[in-house]
Amino acid sequence: MKGKLVSLKDSLDGCERILHDEFKDYPESALYMIGAIGEAKKPEARSARSEEARYETARSKEGN
Repeated sequence: MKGKLVSLKDSLDGCERILHDEFKDYPESALYMIGAIGEAKKPEARSARSEEARYETARSKEGN
C-alpha cells in the first residue's frame, strides 16, 4: 500500500482529532496510510470500515 505525504500541520491536526475520539468508531485500517485525517471520512474509507466490520463479525462468530 502506498502512503501519502502529509504536512506537519495536517499530521498534528489528525493526531489531535484522533486523541479527542473523533474517530473512535473507525478501525485502525481506515486510518492507516490515508494521508490527511479528512481522507478517513471519504466514501472509500467508509467502504473499508464496512469491510473491516464484516470481517470482525465473521471472526467473532467463528470463535463462538
